[in-house]
Amino acid sequence: MYPVLRKLLREIEESHFKNITVSEAARKQRLSPSHLRRLFKDAFGVPLAGYMRSRRLQLSLEKLLCADAGLADIAAEYGFDYAQSYIRAFKREFGLTPGEARGSGNIIEVRPPLQWPSRGEIADGAPFGPEIVYTPEILCVGKPRLLPCRDYGEMMESYAREFSKFWLSEKDEIPSAEGQAVYINLTNILEGASGRSLIHTPSVCVADFCDVPYGFERKVIPPSLCVRFRYAGEHHYMDINGELAHGLYSALKAFHGDKNATYSPFHRGTYFERIVPQASGGAYCKTEFYSPVRAAGKKPEWYFPDCGRSAY
Repeated sequence: MYPVLRKLLREIEESHFKNITVSEAARKQRLSPSHLRRLFKDAFGVPLAGYMRSRRLQLSLEKLLCADAGLADIAAEYGFDYAQSYIRAFKREFGLTPGEARGSGNIIEVRPPLQWPSRGEIADGAPFGPEIVYTPEILCVGKPRLLPCRDYGEMMESYAREFSKFWLSEKDEIPSAEGQAVYINLTNILEGASGRSLIHTPSVCVADFCDVPYGFERKVIPPSLCVRFRYAGEHHYMDINGELAHGLYSALKAFHGDKNATYSPFHRGTYFERIVPQASGGAYCKTEFYSPVRAAGKKPEWYFPDCGRSAY
């Protein structure tokens, strides 16, 4: 499915964005318009129609500034029904009207076209990011389990298996989880006399900590500045596996290993993953990975942070 988006980006550029609508793009890709819009927004974080309009406006700049064409002709050539529609869209995009752009001599900043992620595909999808975001406080309830750390592949497969177990059965034991179908996975590493252990706490977001059943733990993820990677794939969210997890961890490690990065890891923060199953309707998987950061300047460190403070 996501090679479809890569092909779509190429076709948008090659067609010069003229007379292309979301419906026409969806027909060419053999998808419904709503499905294509959802895939594009999940992958790139911007609406497809808005992106196509933005690219048309940017292409129109050359004719506007270098030719003596009338606004009505330019509007029609670049997919706008009326000159006034073109003028309004142009001002929203660039902060001035086409007439002002022609006569002001100002430098006009344009955004580059979207690019397919340079890190390549993972499994049946691709990672997108990094993005720096500020996350609010998150309340969640989950059941911690100890995973093996002897072999990385074994650990990742155990992670995927435990996620499935929690989501299919254990989360239904949490009364306050009803209607709160957002999955949160917390991780941390414990160092002990017998070696290193990974604590994996599959959880569900809750509005409060009422009626937490025995055997489950309350966790509070505090507000924090994070780097976020998004993954979108052509498979059900229950098909998350070790290959996918390894690919996303690799993207995160590459970000933290960049010596020129503006942000570095923050060891006192909470690392977590977020999945919203209802957002995909089971047709595809949307996953977000968060790792706390702070302004660069202190020694970068790759780590598995504390998995949220307990709240009792």
